[in-house]
Amino acid sequence: MFFTGGGAHVFGNFEKEENGQIYTLREGFYHSVNLVYIRLLRDLVRFHEARLPYDTDAVLNQVDDPVRAQMLTEIADKESREALFAAFQTYRNLDKQAIVDKLLGSRSKSLSHLAMLFLAWNPNADANRLAQWLESQGAAASSDEPVRLVKSYDPARLNISDYGYLLSRHPLDIWCAGQVVQNPGISWDELLRRSDRVRETASSWLFKTRNRRAQDLRLRIRFEEDAFRRMTPYWQRLGFPFDHLVPSLATAIGSSADRPVALAELIGIILNDGVRLPDIRIGKLRFAANTPYGRYFGVITAYVGENKASNYVFTSALPVTALKLLAPTLVASLRDGE
Repeated sequence: MFFTGGGAHVFGNFEKEENGQIYTLREGFYHSVNLVYIRLLRDLVRFHEARLPYDTDAVLNQVDDPVRAQMLTEIADKESREALFAAFQTYRNLDKQAIVDKLLGSRSKSLSHLAMLFLAWNPNADANRLAQWLESQGAAASSDEPVRLVKSYDPARLNISDYGYLLSRHPLDIWCAGQVVQNPGISWDELLRRSDRVRETASSWLFKTRNRRAQDLRLRIRFEEDAFRRMTPYWQRLGFPFDHLVPSLATAIGSSADRPVALAELIGIILNDGVRLPDIRIGKLRFAANTPYGRYFGVITAYVGENKASNYVFTSALPVTALKLLAPTLVASLRDGE
């Protein structure tokens, strides 16, 4: 198990019996063993983490470290922006009733939940306005019920995070929905401009002492992201064509969107003793011209009978292996003109 890409991930090899074995890079390359590359990239990430412009140990272990405080602030800002944008995408094209129904679901006729939502959106409202809201939602309430509900869910005591907890929704989900209801057609830029204070409130939980574990988890994710950012120019110098690497050890097995030709280039470098030769553009290939050998293709079918079948799996490596076994005979035949 590896901590990477924002959490704990398990990587395995195609052949399970290889998982506990130790291979050299040469052997891992020959057998296409995933974990060899995962562990190699882990070493590279650690190399770059050790050369970041801050002390990762101090940031992780000293709660009063100023870099730690700055990082947590940046992390909270990033997370709150992402949560707000997701909410904006969800509610921007819905009408008022659809928004209420989506937020409350099966509780859309519950007096208490309707009251929480209304007061979260309208912190200066009184019992009379709440009564009107409940009536518009088809929720029957006695004459003294709105007064009781305002007292129970008084906005003077509760903030957006409290309402989020009570409604089992992200605080920014609730706030964003209210902004869209009250300001149909609001733009993302305007919503973001208005959100500074509420995003700070919604993120305040992260800075509490009791949430040290959540802080450390996010800091470890940040270390890995910074290490991958530092690593990217080195990859680009060797031919990586994109602007950034996916900050995950899964990048070792293709998660950073390597081009299909990348493996071919790697093999070419290996075959040419570490030298990356210029590409040669080929316009046309004609195999086995004027011979019968260019006319045919075949299919390889592998079959294992009885209860032993469960011990076997087959991949695209099967025809390659078959070709390797047949190659000496084929080459000899072609050489002799048979």
